[in-house]
Amino acid sequence: MVWFDAKLLTRREVAGTVHAELQVPAPVRASFVAPGQYVLVKTGALQGPFAPASAPGVEGPLELLFKPGTPLTDALEALPVGATLQVTAATGPGFPLEVAKGKRLLLIASGTGQAPMRSVIEAVRVDRGAYRSVTLLLGVRDRDHLAFESDEPAWLRDGIEVHVTLSRGDSSWAGRKGRVQLHLPEGPLADTVAFLVGQREMVAEVVEQLQARGVPRAQIFLNL
Repeated sequence: MVWFDAKLLTRREVAGTVHAELQVPAPVRASFVAPGQYVLVKTGALQGPFAPASAPGVEGPLELLFKPGTPLTDALEALPVGATLQVTAATGPGFPLEVAKGKRLLLIASGTGQAPMRSVIEAVRVDRGAYRSVTLLLGVRDRDHLAFESDEPAWLRDGIEVHVTLSRGDSSWAGRKGRVQLHLPEGPLADTVAFLVGQREMVAEVVEQLQARGVPRAQIFLNL
């Protein structure tokens, strides 16, 4: 495994997660070609995989979300801004955007799956006309766990529907509540390509429901 030095540019707490921006060398940036790919991040003896939240093929830092409370995240939080850590090149197939062109694109995510789905959306926005309707169904515990809520107005302007479901929404929340898999779109879905990321139980239930609604299994892509 080849490790490259990366520089920690920013780090901040966002929606119950740690959002970090890394300056990565050209080989790492060039290897990130599809949303949903992941890089390994290492500091000291600790390492783990993370799917970038930024779009592939775009200049700028690599954006990552770290779930708090793990040894690796604790170690990363202890690093000062400007510190050096190690990353690998991006690996994994990621989500096949080419397959979704000309079709309806349904994105379903929960928890830290917000990161790769943001990458998908930002990549779609670069070539928005190539896709038909784009709908994001996002399930999180409560509104405080929406990591990219500030991006939603720009997504909406580009014709990307965003539907948030809170599993612990209080009386002040007028939107969807419960499990995200209970809120699939109405109507026929046979011409839909679906990208899924989140807890295994949620993903398994959504796959079953989509197939029952006429979506071919070959048009459902997972990033567990």
